Amino acid sequence: MHGLEFLHVKPGKGAAFVRTKLKNYVTGNTVEKTFRAGSSKMRGAKRAYRRKYGQPDTSHERHRESYKCSAKKRHCQLHSENIFCMALQKKGKALEGDFMWNKLTGTIPKEIGNIATLKLLLLNGNNLSGSLPDELGNLTKLNRFQVDENQLSGPILVSFANMTNVKHLHMNNNSFSGQLPPELSKLPNLIHLLVDNNNLSGYLPPEYSMLQGLRILQLDNNNFSGNGIPSTYANFSRLVKLSLRNCNLQGTVPDFSPIANLSYLDLSWNHLTGHLPTNKLSDNI
Repeated sequence: MHGLEFLHVKPGKGAAFVRTKLKNYVTGNTVEKTFRAGSSKMRGAKRAYRRKYGQPDTSHERHRESYKCSAKKRHCQLHSENIFCMALQKKGKALEGDFMWNKLTGTIPKEIGNIATLKLLLLNGNNLSGSLPDELGNLTKLNRFQVDENQLSGPILVSFANMTNVKHLHMNNNSFSGQLPPELSKLPNLIHLLVDNNNLSGYLPPEYSMLQGLRILQLDNNNFSGNGIPSTYANFSRLVKLSLRNCNLQGTVPDFSPIANLSYLDLSWNHLTGHLPTNKLSDNI
């Protein structure tokens, strides 16, 4: 089941409850369910199997059959000892893979990089570990890549610069390390870059100011080795949020007054020095 939408309701009397709409990726059916406060279990569909006396019990095999995916709608892969069912939804010629908030473990299969028409890859909220396979850079049609809230490590891939259609890169709350690739400045459609709460080091690439469509740059809680904030970051023409909290940054605060749409600026818990810029910030701040 995958949650399509939910609504938390607190009536005037009685306990609160959550009204949800769920989609079964096996059957494609959509159902509405209500869960009361304190409920911790979801009831799944029950299956009954009949067999003649003496006939071997193969119900587990028949149950597995229901998870064999149609070539037109889904792609399933046996990954290690677990069935890694990618439940890819076909929309036109594009495929979407949504595995958010499950209990998936192991590494991300490099074979995903062979799915040339993949548009969305949402793996956030699992227990995935290991490094990102370099083959992910082959996903040139990808629009959104989310792996936040996992246990992933290793570097942010330079090959991501090949994802020329990507708009959202959400890799926060992992253990990624090393230098942020300056090559990501080549992504013409990037809107969100979220890599906060990792173990990144090195410097903040001044080339990122070339990302003229960028609206959110969120790098909190990393260790950028005492480097400063590039003055070129004042050239983000469409930036709405800049969050560099607790990044071990030094030097002076650039003049961000040219960023007309800036509404959120967090530079707290660093080692910045000098005077605050005197020019007026955005009216939206």
